Amino acid sequence: MRSYLIIIAFFSFGLSNAQLYHGFAIDSNFQDKKLVIDFQTEDYYGTLNIQNIMIDRFAFGGYIDQHTKDLTSHKLTQNNRLGGETYSQITFYDYKTNLFKKERLGYYLGIGYRNYVNGNITQDVFNLAMYGNAPYLNQELNLNNTRLQNLAYWKLNFGFFDKKYGSGGNISFLYGNRFIKGELENGSFYANDEIVNLKGNGQVSFSDGSKNGLGAFNGWGVSVDFNWNIPINWFKTKAIIQLKAENIGFISWNKGTTTYAVDSTYSFYGFDFSDIINGNSALNNETDWMDSLNVKETKGNVMTWIPARITFAKVIDQFSERKLQSTFGVRMITTRDYFPQIFAGVYYRPVNWFAVGATLRYGGFDSFDGGLRLDFMAKDFFAISISTASVYGTFSNKGYGRSINVGIRGTIK
Repeated sequence: MRSYLIIIAFFSFGLSNAQLYHGFAIDSNFQDKKLVIDFQTEDYYGTLNIQNIMIDRFAFGGYIDQHTKDLTSHKLTQNNRLGGETYSQITFYDYKTNLFKKERLGYYLGIGYRNYVNGNITQDVFNLAMYGNAPYLNQELNLNNTRLQNLAYWKLNFGFFDKKYGSGGNISFLYGNRFIKGELENGSFYANDEIVNLKGNGQVSFSDGSKNGLGAFNGWGVSVDFNWNIPINWFKTKAIIQLKAENIGFISWNKGTTTYAVDSTYSFYGFDFSDIINGNSALNNETDWMDSLNVKETKGNVMTWIPARITFAKVIDQFSERKLQSTFGVRMITTRDYFPQIFAGVYYRPVNWFAVGATLRYGGFDSFDGGLRLDFMAKDFFAISISTASVYGTFSNKGYGRSINVGIRGTIK
């Protein structure tokens, strides 16, 4: 039989992560394959109450006008979760080798990069940052539950899989690239014409800032992934139920990691212009701000669990006799800023070379949106999938997140 080699020329894409099931359909016809090359790139973010126009200005720069600030502020509460991820991965599945002399057991190798962020921005923190403290004199602002986490790491994995239904698992070595994690568990801010009171209880940690770039090594870790695809009977035809868990593991950040912990009540009394000229104000260089705020600095290893993603769903079966299939399920990411997500949709394949899917979902980092998926297939040796879990958000500044996923699969026979 002819051999087809798919060359993937855009491994460095940073496109988007659709927050619905978007992997390729289960392919149970494995006897004539030698190697399958699978490439996925995804990039998504979602917010509960902050519209895309505000996120875009923060991310890419630009003037934030008064109307946009006011509109955002009015939508916010004390819980305004947000999160997202940029992810690229290439995986090589060996169908020719019979692992442990089992015909249906093969192995795979993969390399990928993840950049993950999540957090919560309270209404009072947003207002203080956007408007300053002048409008809030003689008011106490609530800074509780303000937090941010950013993890970036390379992932090198080796695993095994069932050639017929794709079940399997892997163990991965994690190459820690960048780490920031901060949380203010309890905090408040009060100011009047004479005094500023700042109360805080929390900490922030970050990896070695002298090591930057995609190749910077700031820690190491280990994770495991597994998926179990279960064939079932479904309305007189077959279907696949999948239980999938990804990124169950940790990263130990190296000795260059810095942690600042604060547990303080700080009062700053007002001053006049003559104090500044005479060098007597609290702003002079002799003031030890860290001691005043009771901030403790330490350096050393910090261990963090990486956010795991768990999915239980009915997924698409490529060899189903039905042109129209259903898909539904539930997904969870193990962070307090992710609300358990449910999704359901349909997948229609009118001809062999094309299929379209539509999905509705609720939960995640945002709340409610719809997804769209387009699959293009060249016989059984090449396929490309383009999908989004946020149709409205991706194309509208008034949405609450954006999402797109591109997948390419090639087969050598």
